[in-house]
Amino acid sequence: LNRVDIPPEEEARCLDGTNYAFAFRQGHGRGRFRWLIHLQGGSWCGTETECKNRRETPLGTSCCWNTMSEFDGVLSDIPEVNPDMHDWNMVYMPTCDGSSFLS
Repeated sequence: LNRVDIPPEEEARCLDGTNYAFAFRQGHGRGRFRWLIHLQGGSWCGTETECKNRRETPLGTSCCWNTMSEFDGVLSDIPEVNPDMHDWNMVYMPTCDGSSFLS
């Protein structure tokens, strides 16, 4: 997965002020027109104190996302692990701003 940084002028920031980033893997073969978008859970902080405390954790910063981790299961690009979607385009959107992804 490749890290994609949102430009500073977009003002997408984490709780600690670092710029937001996400991971992208380009699909290939039959999966080049298919997409898997994963929104990380566990992000909502309910009070200002909770958000301040979260700033110094992985859920409050993008500073430690220098290399995005390899993923298992449905997010894996290994055909034996993920035979159905290993070749799809994938976007992994970690959380770091204390909000919640809702649809």
